[in-house]
Order: sequence, then C-alpha cells, then structure tokens
Amino acid sequence: MLSIQELQQSAPKLFEKLDISNLEDKVSRLKSQTLEDGFWDHKNSGEVAQELGTLENQVQKFREFEEKLEEFIQFIDLIPNYDSTPDGQSDFQKLLSMHDSLVLESTLSGPFDKSSAIVSIHSGAGGDDAQDFATMLAEMYKGYFSSKQWSFQIIDSDYSSSGIKHLTFEVTGSFAFGNLKAEHGVHRLVRLSPFNSGNTRETSFARVDVIPVIPTTTEVDLNPEDLKFDTYKSSGPGGQSVNTTDSAVRVTHVPTGIQASCQNNRSQHQNKDAAIQILKSKLLHLQHEQQAETLDAIRGSKDANAFGSQIRSYTLHPYKLVKDHRTKYESKNPEEVFAGDLQGFIDEYLLAN
Repeated sequence: MLSIQELQQSAPKLFEKLDISNLEDKVSRLKSQTLEDGFWDHKNSGEVAQELGTLENQVQKFREFEEKLEEFIQFIDLIPNYDSTPDGQSDFQKLLSMHDSLVLESTLSGPFDKSSAIVSIHSGAGGDDAQDFATMLAEMYKGYFSSKQWSFQIIDSDYSSSGIKHLTFEVTGSFAFGNLKAEHGVHRLVRLSPFNSGNTRETSFARVDVIPVIPTTTEVDLNPEDLKFDTYKSSGPGGQSVNTTDSAVRVTHVPTGIQASCQNNRSQHQNKDAAIQILKSKLLHLQHEQQAETLDAIRGSKDANAFGSQIRSYTLHPYKLVKDHRTKYESKNPEEVFAGDLQGFIDEYLLAN
C-alpha cells in the first residue's frame, strides 16, 4: 500500500502522463465549438459532445484527487495522528482508490482507448454447449455494460435453438474500447453439460472480438469495387426470422475477407450504412495495430476457437474457478463473474500491458 508521501510524489507524474493541461485546453475548445450557431445540426455533433463529456470527466477526476489529497495533508498538519483515526483511515482508502483509478486510466492512452466499442461473440467448438456458452457471455457483458453505465444495442445476431451462433453489440460509453479490449480472444467453459443425457463434463469455446467505434468523420479509403454486399433476413432468439424482408446487410472487403454486418434497422439502406461504418472501424483498427506484411497479418490474428488458444477459462465442475491465462488473475465465484463482475480481470490485464 502506498504511503501519503508516495501519493504526493505520484500526483505530478499522473498530471503529466494524463496530459491534463492539454485535456483542459481541448475541453475549452470543444465547449466553444458546441456554442457555435448550428452546431447541433452537424452530423458529428453527438460524437463531439461525447468526446467533451469524456474529457471533462477525466479532468474532473484528476482535479478531485488533487483537491482531496491536499485536504488530507492539511488535516494531518492540523489534527495529531489524523491518519490513524477511523475517519482518517477511511479518507486515505478513498484517496488510494481514486489514485488507482487514475493510474489505470493513464494506461488507456491508445488512439482509440477513449472510444465506444463493437463487441462480437462467436460460438466455437462444442456444439450446443458452445452456443449456450456464447449466450452466457452475452448476458455477462450486458451486466458489465450496465455496471459501467454504458448504453448498448444488438446490431447483428444469429441464433439457434441452443443459443447464440454469433452476436454483435455496439457499446457506447467513455473508455469502452480501452476496457473491453481486455476481453478480446477465445474463452473456454468447463461444466456438466445440460445437453446430453449422461450429463457428462464437457468443454466448449467462444471467441470475443472487440474493435473501437471510429468517428463518422474519420476518412478511410474504401474502393467501392472492393466491396461485396449480401442481404438476408434478420433473425432472433430460437433462430426465428424477425423480419419478413431481406433488410439485414453484410459487407465483405474482398481483398482481406473482412466482413461487417448490421440488422438492427428496418431500412436496408440504414443497415448498409451502418455495416460500412463497422467495416471502416475494423480496417482502421487493424492498420493501427499491425505491422502487416502478409494477408493473414492484414486480416488480424485469429486464434482457433478451440482448445489451446483460450485467454480465460470458466470452470464450473469439478470445482469453481474463473482464471485469466494471461495475467493469472482468478475468481472463485463464477456466478458473480457471469453476472458482470469483470473489472478485476480487466484491471489486471491493463496493468500487465
């Protein structure tokens, strides 16, 4: 545990790493922009307002920590042994919590970390169990999104009678991508299967893909001749068609094979625009992340959705344990994890990276 002296020494380092001066200047510029005539008529006004809210929250959190730290030091000077009193210990724990939150935030300095996110879940090896596991993961993430007060909507899905074949969320909130990138990879479930008569222990897999939502104003060079479009009927839980028309749209970037799809709008035109925007997000994210020399590198590393490639295991039998294989972080309460208690896993990943 850090001492008060170490917190004092850490504050200016956090100020520099978080680039608070630059953030305050940017907040001022964006505020002026929102006050201009006709601002809310612009296509990207919502994105600007969201960015402003994110930056204001960052600055406010640091300034509040700075203020509380100064107050605590003043109390120590005025009241003998204040830091040993119940109130002093409580205040110090709050300071430590604020500090740890800022340290984690300071790790989220990537070009897209402040952005909203697109999260896709794909069932893998394991048949019915895998599709049911994908459904469990979807509910887990809904719980996590809600705990972070992020809004979310399902923009594409494919269900079977057993559960989810694939499902895509668009998650809107500050630092959604920065946090959720920790979930990218293959997840494994070990349990007694409810899908076979012997109720034997089975292992199933699901892959989670996470990309940032890029601003609509970001330019991504797309050659229309490189795009292939397919239309299909939207589907709902149980595999039933929820739309009688072929309004869902899938777009494929032919040179790389990268696909994006959307079905949450009734209009085929709206779904097409949304799918293209998701495709742009995928392509731009890969350009930033990879030193690509081969087609496989351009498409991004896709670990096999099966044994040996998992980032995290959820074991429900013969014992209960959720373990992240990258950081070794564990929880012995899978029920809480599946209810959305993921921040411990995410924080450990961010600090380790």
